[in-house]
Amino acid sequence: MTLAAGPIYIDGKEEKAFRDAIEAASRTLLPRLELDDIADYYGSTRAVDLRVLDFLTRYSYLIDTLLEARPHISRIFPTAEVYLEVHEDPEGGFEELFGVISVDASPEDAIRRLDRFDDLWFSRVARGTESRLNFTVDIRNVESL
Repeated sequence: MTLAAGPIYIDGKEEKAFRDAIEAASRTLLPRLELDDIADYYGSTRAVDLRVLDFLTRYSYLIDTLLEARPHISRIFPTAEVYLEVHEDPEGGFEELFGVISVDASPEDAIRRLDRFDDLWFSRVARGTESRLNFTVDIRNVESL
């Protein structure tokens, strides 16, 4: 993954934490899997989020599933943009990574497609994610529908 040489965060502590996460991810993930492929497909600006990198460093077994999801998402959501977000349950302290599939579609169509994605592929691999990965849809340009 190529990062700009200049600072990304204004705060020096945040910048150091971000660079440390990149270094840790490089040591633990890059030799085994293509983190660049994750960043390319799941939106390079959002995938290089510190929380996502930290999450993937701790739960690196999810990367295979993320890579495997790409053709299934593309087939069912051909014009979608996809990005990753980490969500935390504030009461339980449980973190989960979401693949957010952003589409120009009616809510009904988006949910129907998400159900199809789940039926055809994700429900078969979900157990292996140990409830650490899920997919959801986000409706873009709702006002134009």
